[in-house]
Amino acid sequence: MTDFQGNHPRWCFYLLRTISKADHATKAAVPGVDRKDLYEICVPRPPQHEQIEIVVVLEHRLQEVDKSIGHAQRHIELLREYRARLIADVVTGKVDVRGVELPALDDADALEEWETGEDAGADEMDEIEGVDI
Repeated sequence: MTDFQGNHPRWCFYLLRTISKADHATKAAVPGVDRKDLYEICVPRPPQHEQIEIVVVLEHRLQEVDKSIGHAQRHIELLREYRARLIADVVTGKVDVRGVELPALDDADALEEWETGEDAGADEMDEIEGVDI
């Protein structure tokens, strides 16, 4: 698309991303949308200064969402690394897990206390030698 008909290009980008391809696609095998599919759709067209404001707000909020997603992905990656390391340490006998009680995953406070070693069982975890957590 090269002619934006006086609209801000980023506003057009976000507008087109909101349109469901499945609802407007005439192709059966591969969902796709072309101009003929979209010609009949009516959308509100704010003045260009409002389009710019919409783009600025959207991009600011999307930046926050992308940052949160990146943080969550990094956290997941670290948890997977920790899991792999813990499994390897248990299998090789570096960690004795008999008698260790783990908190329920739905108990966020207990899980956080366990991770930081602030609970009563922290002394038991400190006694395990050779484990870097």
